[in-house]
Amino acid sequence: AFVGGACGGAERVQARRRGAQCGLRMTVARESAERAALSYTDGVSNASSASPLATRKKSGLKPDALLTVGFPKGSLQEPTLDLFERAGWNIKVPSRSYFPLVDDEDINGMLFRAQELGRYTASGIVDMAITGYDWISEYGVQDDVVEVGVLNYSKVSDGSVRWVLAVPSDSPVKSVADLDGGVISSELVHTTRRFFAERGVSVSVEFSWGATELKARGNFVDAIVDVTETGESLRANNLRVVDTLLVSSTRMIANKAAWQDRRKREKIEEIFMLLNGALSAKKMVGLKMNAPRAILDQVLQVLPASTSPTISPLYNDDYVALEVVVDDKTERLWIPQLKKLGCSALVTYPINLIVM
Repeated sequence: AFVGGACGGAERVQARRRGAQCGLRMTVARESAERAALSYTDGVSNASSASPLATRKKSGLKPDALLTVGFPKGSLQEPTLDLFERAGWNIKVPSRSYFPLVDDEDINGMLFRAQELGRYTASGIVDMAITGYDWISEYGVQDDVVEVGVLNYSKVSDGSVRWVLAVPSDSPVKSVADLDGGVISSELVHTTRRFFAERGVSVSVEFSWGATELKARGNFVDAIVDVTETGESLRANNLRVVDTLLVSSTRMIANKAAWQDRRKREKIEEIFMLLNGALSAKKMVGLKMNAPRAILDQVLQVLPASTSPTISPLYNDDYVALEVVVDDKTERLWIPQLKKLGCSALVTYPINLIVM
C-alpha cells in the first residue's frame, strides 16, 4: 500500500516522480520500513531490557553512587559537558566509552542518544537526564517523568530549536493541506503523524535516518519535517518553511521514583541550580576598578541601573574600590567612560556561576 501511494497517488505527486526517481523512492521506502520495524519502538515498555542494577555493575561506574545521570550523546553532548564543567564538575569521556567519568562520588554518568533519554528516565535506567522537549513529546513520556526545569541552551545558541515542515523553494506547496496524499520524511515520526492527523491531512510519513534535507531537495519525498536552530541549513539546501510543528528547548527530567527519594531529589535540585547558575553567568563578566571618592556619584550613574556594585574603602581614604557584574557585550562601553571620569586599575574577569 505504501509503494502504491508513492507511485500512484494524486496527479501532483505523480508529475514529480518519473523513471529512476520512482525506483529510488521504492528502494528508500522498503529500506526505511525494514529498518523502522527493527529499530523504531513505541513507548516506555520497549525502552530497554537492561536493569539499572546490572548496568551499574559495568566497569567504570561507582557502585555506591547516589545518582545515575543520563548525558545526551550527539549534538547536545559537548555543550552539556561544557555546562557541567562551568558549574564546577570535571567530566571526561574516555575514547569509545559511554560512561563519562565525573569527579563527584554521588554521580554515575551514562551517555545515550537524546532521543532515548526520555524513555530511559521514565523506566529507571537513569535517575535524571538532560534531553530536548521534542524527544520527550515524541515518545509521549511527559506524564511518566518529572520535569525539573528548562535549561536555555542548545547546539549553537542559547535558545530553542524549531521542528519545521519544509519543501523545495520551487515547490507548488503553499499550505499543509496541499500535501494531502504526499510523503513526508522525518526523524520525528509520531509528532509529524499527529500534526497532519489533527489537520485532517492524509500523508505517509517515512522515518529518516539522516540527510533529511537532501530527500526534499532531490524530490524523493514531497516534504520534510526537520529541526532548525538558525535556518542556515534549510537556506543552503534551497528549502522553504511551510509551517512549524514544535518549538523545543533543553529540559532536565527526573525519574518519578528518584524524585520521591529525598537524597536523590536534593542532589537533582542542586545540579539544576548550579547549571542554571552557569547559564546565567555565560554572558556576564566581573568588573573591578578604583575610583576617587569625589566622583563616586558620577561613576554610579555610568554603571547599568540594574547593577548594585560592591564598594570597599582603600588604604588611601580618597579612593574606593568598586566591583560589579556587567554584560560582556557592554563592558567595552563602560570602561572608556569610567577611565575618562578618573577611574583606574580597571579589570574584567570571567564568571562561572551566578546563583541568585
